[in-house]
Amino acid sequence: MRTSSKKMSAAVFAAVALGVGAFAPATSSAALVINEVYSGGGGAGATTAFTRDFVELYNTSAVAVPLAGYTLQYASAAGSFTNTIFAFGPGSVIGAGDFLTVATGSAGSAGVPLTNLNTNNLNGTGSGASLSATAGAVRLIDNAATPNVVDLVGYGSTAVNFETAPAAAPTSVAVSLNRTAFLDTNNNSSDFTSQAPTPTAGPTSVANPVPEPTSLFAAGLAIAGCLAGRRRHAV
Repeated sequence: MRTSSKKMSAAVFAAVALGVGAFAPATSSAALVINEVYSGGGGAGATTAFTRDFVELYNTSAVAVPLAGYTLQYASAAGSFTNTIFAFGPGSVIGAGDFLTVATGSAGSAGVPLTNLNTNNLNGTGSGASLSATAGAVRLIDNAATPNVVDLVGYGSTAVNFETAPAAAPTSVAVSLNRTAFLDTNNNSSDFTSQAPTPTAGPTSVANPVPEPTSLFAAGLAIAGCLAGRRRHAV
């Protein structure tokens, strides 16, 4: 389920290399999805998979998306989104076709520690909010002052926040809610199923600033000018 293309499209490559106009480094909000929610961490039971809860994002697009100003939030089953999981600061970005996993909640005594996932090096602040193992909701917004919901996942029969219908609660603390084949039909019930948790982080997911469009354009013009000069000398 972790297959994805990380190659830059030919059109984008041409625009960068030849300076044919400037392109935006970010895609629309719909490019980002909440791909996995693990809410069974922080316990002491023998079946707990990981010591902490986590939320995994995935960038479905072919270009990087800067995350400065984005916030991951959690709401209890009947509550509102007053719990910040993580607020992304300047320089945070999720690369094209990349994953980004954010750990949250207190570490329990059972399960495997979350390591090598860039979870402690994100530019921003986290609250350490713990997720309910039975019912709740997680959402990604792109502006805390005037929230625009990028994606929302509600789970459990008592959840009041969800897309179309809530996903069934995880079947145990040994599994996570996993999006099926990265599909987003805006129906949590059909988009998510209980599966073995697979937290993943992409190599360019954290603190990798995206070049400004003007800088790319200038670089393209410089390359084009150099090529033109070579052609003149060759005549």
